[in-house]
Amino acid sequence: WFCNFELLLRISLNPGKLTLIPRVRNTDNKAFSFMFALRNYLSVSDISEVHIEGLETLDYFDNLMHKK
Repeated sequence: WFCNFELLLRISLNPGKLTLIPRVRNTDNKAFSFMFALRNYLSVSDISEVHIEGLETLDYFDNLMHKK
């Protein structure tokens, strides 16, 4: 890596809820920018019963729309 930093990922599992909270701390003497992405691969028994909320104002890619 070109800069020094610390990454803390807090994972909370509760009934019906998975919470992931990333925290990045710059420990270097210069500023830097970064992007952070999480990919969750969760096994579900019936995809038609899955509902995702909170993405109404965001751009996203639904991979299931392109599978046959």
